[in-house]
Amino acid sequence: MATGEATRRPAASSPAKGGPTTGGPATGNAVTWSPGRRRLVSVLVLLHCLAIFSSPMAGPPPASDLSRWIEGWFDPYLRAGFLNHGYRFFAPNPGPSHLVRYEVTHADGRVESHRFPSTDEQWPRLYYHRHFMVAERVNQLVSLPAAEEWAVELRDRRALVDELMRAGHGELAKEAEQQIEASRAGYEEQLMLRDELLHGIAEYFLRYHDAQSIKVYSVRHPLPSPLDVRAGAKLDDPASYLERLVYQLPEVQELPLESLEEITP
Repeated sequence: MATGEATRRPAASSPAKGGPTTGGPATGNAVTWSPGRRRLVSVLVLLHCLAIFSSPMAGPPPASDLSRWIEGWFDPYLRAGFLNHGYRFFAPNPGPSHLVRYEVTHADGRVESHRFPSTDEQWPRLYYHRHFMVAERVNQLVSLPAAEEWAVELRDRRALVDELMRAGHGELAKEAEQQIEASRAGYEEQLMLRDELLHGIAEYFLRYHDAQSIKVYSVRHPLPSPLDVRAGAKLDDPASYLERLVYQLPEVQELPLESLEEITP
């Protein structure tokens, strides 16, 4: 009887088609995204990638009007995330490098020359990179147009405003005038930043070397052309470093022209 009863035990019923299965992993707590959410996230990722690429594309000239317009559209987002980097000093066409050289004169007349960035004096790498960025910034600021050149440009732009007014384009003239004022304010701000930065650099190294006077030079090191390299030009040729004096302490005050005529025999 026992054996017969065992043989008559009902078999486990198979699940209905489409119903829950037993023995497999539980799927009730699995997190899945709806198609709409996936599309939204994909669009956000694409916009983020476009914003990242827009900054170097709209960097220093040459840059198209379209790339600058796209970068301007993303500008608040790039500034908020500190993502507005150019990266144009890398490949495929790196430009010239820029350095800062300074000469300090001590009380005994001894003159020392130093240059940054320099792997011999600035290390580790992050410390070197900070000096590298300062040298690049100095080059940008000392490359501003001279006051005379800027005055000529403003005069020409104001002449355009007058011409627009005479032609009856008051709105365009007003917009052009606003652009002139914005450019003028930006130029004056950059001039102030340039003077403060150069003065800070000069004062710092003057105290650092305990010297009496200092001269600061902006150095430009252009890359040799392929033809120059084939002709034997060296990357570290001293003649390829072009420099100009941009600041000195104590500052040298230029005499007015009338005083020069008075002391000239």
